[in-house]
Amino acid sequence: AIEKANAATIVGLPTGIVAYLWANRLLPVDLPERASLETDALFITWFAMSLYALARPIDKVWKELLVFGAGVAALLPLVNALTSNRHLGNTLPAGEWHLAGVDLTILVFSVLMFFSAYKIHKRSVAAPKAARKTRRISAVAASDTAKPALEAAE
Repeated sequence: AIEKANAATIVGLPTGIVAYLWANRLLPVDLPERASLETDALFITWFAMSLYALARPIDKVWKELLVFGAGVAALLPLVNALTSNRHLGNTLPAGEWHLAGVDLTILVFSVLMFFSAYKIHKRSVAAPKAARKTRRISAVAASDTAKPALEAAE
């Protein structure tokens, strides 16, 4: 349960922050309580990811949360481009680095999350192969050890 809570916090909180930015781009500007709803999006996302983590087997939790978080983050610059004129296509040529930096940082964050999920997946695939190889080596070593004893008994 502790490792699931760690995954929910380490991946869920940053994904919640991305959800906050999604809400910032999608909620109407004149909506009453808009700021509160943006904050709610952060905590609802974090809470939902925590529940999801508790419901899933530990060997899948990290990878699934990372892939989800990476996808949510990767799509944010697209949502920004569809909902505003302050997107990378405009902010980069205009040298508005304070705005472009948000989208670029989110993209880097997304790539790092996808890479982390890939490394976890690769390790989970390699572990059973390594265990099988260890068992084969142990079996060969055991049979080599047994040969002299069998030969001596004859």
